[in-house]
Amino acid sequence: MIILKNKTAEETEEIIRQVRAEIEFADEQSDIPISVAMGYAWTDAEEKNLPELIHCADEKMYKDKKRIKENTSSA
Repeated sequence: MIILKNKTAEETEEIIRQVRAEIEFADEQSDIPISVAMGYAWTDAEEKNLPELIHCADEKMYKDKKRIKENTSSA
């Protein structure tokens, strides 16, 4: 889990793109497959509901995990 403070939605998405690019690069350099399922949640609400944000990010992570698995098995 990574918690980013004082980032816009766009900055958060750019950080995620950068992390994905680094993982893809590591995968290309490795003899064994490397993949990481990721999910995130972002809010600009004054009052943060951390359990709700974690739940939302977790659901997105499992969707990403399913997408990765489907792409891997169809390759």
